[in-house]
Amino acid sequence: NFRSHYYEKVGFRGVEEKKSLDILLSEVPIDREKLQNFCIRFTVPGIYRSSVWRVLLGIIPVFKNSQDLVWSHRKGQFEDLKKALALTRRLTSDTVINITLVWLLNCNRLKFEVTRQLKELESQSFRLIVEALCQVLTEDEEVFWVAQNTFAFLNPYTSDKLATTDSLYKLIKDDTELLEHLQDYSLLQNISSSYIITSAFSSVLQPHLLARLLDKVVAGSYTVLLYTLAAFFFTFRTEIMKMR
Repeated sequence: NFRSHYYEKVGFRGVEEKKSLDILLSEVPIDREKLQNFCIRFTVPGIYRSSVWRVLLGIIPVFKNSQDLVWSHRKGQFEDLKKALALTRRLTSDTVINITLVWLLNCNRLKFEVTRQLKELESQSFRLIVEALCQVLTEDEEVFWVAQNTFAFLNPYTSDKLATTDSLYKLIKDDTELLEHLQDYSLLQNISSSYIITSAFSSVLQPHLLARLLDKVVAGSYTVLLYTLAAFFFTFRTEIMKMR
C-alpha cells in the first residue's frame, strides 16, 4: 500500500514489519506457525530477537502468562547444572567451555575424559555456536538454551552427510565446471561435514549477519544454510577454482 511504499522510500522499511511482529507477539496464545513464517520472510528486529527465538525454539511456551515462570525454571536448571560441574571441579574460567560442559551434562553425554571430548566434531560445533551467540545474546542461560535447542534442530540434518551433499549438488549443478572441480577434489563432500554446516556458519559470519541467518534457522529452515553455502560457492568461484 501507499504507506508501506512511502516508509520504504524514506528509509523506514521495517516499520510495517515491526507492527506485524507486535501483533503476532500479543496474540494469546502466540501462533508459532505465523511467527515462523514472519521470520522466514523478514529480519527480526534486535529488540525482539530474544523473545522470538525463545518461543520458536520451545524454550518458553506460547502462553504469555506462563513464560516468566517457565523461564525461571529454565534458568534454575542451568544454575543447577553449573553447580554440579563446580562440585566435580569441571568448570573453567572460559564461559564458552563452561556452557558447552553444561550442555554435555544436560544431554547425559559428558565423559570422564573431558579434554578429549571437547575436541570432537560435535562438541566443537556446539562451542562455535555458543561463542557466536555470546556476542548476540546477553545472558549465559539464554545462550545455553538457544544453542542447545538450535543444535538439536540442526543435528538430524547435519548428521545426514549424503543428503546434504546431494542438496548442494542440485543447487550448483548448472555450473558444471565448478561442480566438477568440487567433486574432483572432494570439496563438496568435505564441506558438507565441516564446521561451516554443523555450526550454522557460526565460524564464518559476523555476529550481526549470523543473527539474521539464525532468524531463518530457528524458524525451521535448514535449507537456508544450504542456499547460503551455495551462494558462497558462486561468490568465491574464482578462488575455489584455484584450490587443489
